[in-house]
Amino acid sequence: MAGVSVRAATPADIPVILTLLMELAVYQKEPEEMVATPELVQRHYFDDGAPVRCFFAESVGKPVGMMTLCQSFSGFKSTPVLYIDCLIVTEQGRGTGAGRALIAKATEIAEAKGSCRINLEVFNWNESAQGFYQAMGFEDHGLLSYSLEPKNYARARGA
Repeated sequence: MAGVSVRAATPADIPVILTLLMELAVYQKEPEEMVATPELVQRHYFDDGAPVRCFFAESVGKPVGMMTLCQSFSGFKSTPVLYIDCLIVTEQGRGTGAGRALIAKATEIAEAKGSCRINLEVFNWNESAQGFYQAMGFEDHGLLSYSLEPKNYARARGA
């Protein structure tokens, strides 16, 4: 991690955040799903009570990675769970230790909050990310991830 530092994002970083989110959407083959705006990022990342925390990994003062975190909860353990929503390392940032530095930051935050674990999701086709996370100590617990999107909310209500 020599030469890589991690810092909290600020509202001045919103253009960079949007650029990196678009890179992630393109990488995940769903750029049409990118609907984040400066206003949404401001509200959900930086306004009082915002649910998301955002961090940058930087090398030579330039962002080479980004991570967003939010809090979840384990009912039966009655402790918080830290959730990594996205971890992005740019092409230039790969192999620099940026991903490791961001995960290290997540572990510091999880320990400070008394979290029982850190969760994240990875696509089953993204073998390089799976290998990285496994090398960092993440384990596949065999859980499937399901999402309910707004187009199906009425259906879930029985309407």
